[in-house]
Amino acid sequence: LCPTLLAPSCPGEYAALQEVPEDWTRADVVYVASLVGGIFGKGGGGEVRNAAWLQALTEKFGRREALRTYDDLRAENDPEAPVTTTVRTPYGDLSGLDPSKPGVALPDVDGPTAPGSGTLLGRKAARGSTSLQAPTAIDLPDGTRLSFALEPQGMSNAILVTGEESTTGKPLAVIGPQTGYFAPQLLVEQALNGPGIAARGVAFAGTNLFVQLGRGVDYAWSATSASSDNVDTVVERLCNVDGSRAKVTSTGYRVGRTCRPMKSNTHTETTTPNATAPGPPKTYEFRVLRTRHGIVQQRTTVDGTPVAIVSRRSTYGHEVDSVIGFGQLNDPGSVRDAASFQRASSNIDFTFNWFYADDRDISYYSSGLLPIRSPKVEPDLPHWAGKRFGWKGWLDFAGHARETNPESGYLVSWNNKQAPGFAAADNVWSYGPVYRSLALEDRLRAATAGDRRVDLADLTGVMADAATVDSRAAYTLPMLLKATSGDKKSAAARGLLRRWLRDGAHRVDRDRDGSYAHESAIALFDTWWESGRASVAKDVLRGRLGRLVQQLPQGIDDHPRLGIGSAWNGIAWYGYVDKDLRNALGEPVRGAYHRVYCGDGSRKKCRNAVANSLRKAVARALAAQDVDRVGALTYDKHEDDIRSTAAGLIGVRPIDWQNRPTFQQVIAFEGHRPR
Repeated sequence: LCPTLLAPSCPGEYAALQEVPEDWTRADVVYVASLVGGIFGKGGGGEVRNAAWLQALTEKFGRREALRTYDDLRAENDPEAPVTTTVRTPYGDLSGLDPSKPGVALPDVDGPTAPGSGTLLGRKAARGSTSLQAPTAIDLPDGTRLSFALEPQGMSNAILVTGEESTTGKPLAVIGPQTGYFAPQLLVEQALNGPGIAARGVAFAGTNLFVQLGRGVDYAWSATSASSDNVDTVVERLCNVDGSRAKVTSTGYRVGRTCRPMKSNTHTETTTPNATAPGPPKTYEFRVLRTRHGIVQQRTTVDGTPVAIVSRRSTYGHEVDSVIGFGQLNDPGSVRDAASFQRASSNIDFTFNWFYADDRDISYYSSGLLPIRSPKVEPDLPHWAGKRFGWKGWLDFAGHARETNPESGYLVSWNNKQAPGFAAADNVWSYGPVYRSLALEDRLRAATAGDRRVDLADLTGVMADAATVDSRAAYTLPMLLKATSGDKKSAAARGLLRRWLRDGAHRVDRDRDGSYAHESAIALFDTWWESGRASVAKDVLRGRLGRLVQQLPQGIDDHPRLGIGSAWNGIAWYGYVDKDLRNALGEPVRGAYHRVYCGDGSRKKCRNAVANSLRKAVARALAAQDVDRVGALTYDKHEDDIRSTAAGLIGVRPIDWQNRPTFQQVIAFEGHRPR
């Protein structure tokens, strides 16, 4: 179709890049499937960061108190965490952190390091690096930036009700994924009909052999990301194949008594000139090191022994295996009801929450090739390589979180915890009492309270109303305002924030006058939550943690101003503030921390710390805008605009922020094949 750059059928992007498209092959399908699966369908891999945090806690508090503090903030199985199914589904080690297990391998603090994969060949590596994670992008000497991976987006969301909760007596669903905003989009719409296949919906471009999210002849399905733990950090002992003494720069590793050379590949990237970046083409080469367990992230020492830090993912090299499950979801002969849907979903190895609706049932299944770990390892920390410490098999069908037609009458997911007892992956610390799924669940509960029933418009309204809620404010402000009650100096600020909260804490311009309805409160709360190094969330925990609040390996916020649409997802600090302040102020708490962090346990000091934090935030906000009262503060709503990434030459204009899927189905089935 496009043999030369001058052909009228050749998209303009090829001419701009001075590239002629090559024939698409089956290998390309595998490449794209590997990329997508390796980004969107995984969880875990945060063991090195966890180890560094534990070591910092131990240095400050000693071993016993460090472990208790770690377990508090880890929220591995918080009883207050919003869940999709209330059916208890045990998975993972919930006994608390135990770094004394024989398989644990803690990297030396400030030990020597050498690069792992992603090293730019021919360029001297920076010394003194403390990062033990492979880079996702590299800044090249000429100013070019090469990205190695897309950032994973929160796959969202799902609201389903049983027939008992609907006005029609049949199930209803509003379901869809969020994969970010691009021009053109990552997802392509398609309809497939043929022998053994009848489906319509979307799939990731390049992997669209089947519909991945959509509907069949009389049922529909969709997904949200689950982030279940299918990635471990394995520590390999380094060696030299010539028998000389190992160093952190060594490229051999021990397998039993044998020194095996790492597989080393060179990845080549060529930057070509175009209208925005003139100049001659340049080629860069990067080294990729691999052991039998996976990609080498970095090299360092454990107790002085040179080691390689390796990321092991259960689906690595087997990304295309999940095509079996997708094929079954597209096949009306395979999926006939909720039970067969769950079986088909179980054949997808990526970690997703899958949802299903037909004219009788709603159903949920959390998929993933999830390893059964040795009792000799601590799942939160790096572990030694070797048979004793390796995976012992896979979680079976019955061990996965799942439910059909729950007693509650509904299923809700917005990337929240799967089920009680289902341990959060080692890199997921945010399954505490505050999660954005509450914005959906609270509205759905209100809509179905008592004898009330919902129709499709009602259910869509639940999703749309939650889409503009500042979930961070909605679920942390109540306790922050209670902690500052009685502080006369901040009365005006608290009144402003309270009115916003009573109105639902929305970030929305309903009258289309160009401004958010509560822009003054929004400007103030954004400043209070985080401005520079100042943050009320850190002020809450600082009373006990001190400077360690800056080292806690969790992001402080997920704000709309990032421009990607998805917001308020996966932030542990929201729950820390809510739970600790309730504990400090004598409110009911399930699964309370072992101590109060705010004010180091003193209620008076806690109140003073939070009130002082608000006063300082008011002063910063007023000074920044050069106004003399909080009611005069403004907020440019366009800071929150969703800005699509132009993957080609043509982009799209920014749109108002809303926290909702990029592709969504509104589902109601009236009939079904004979069962």
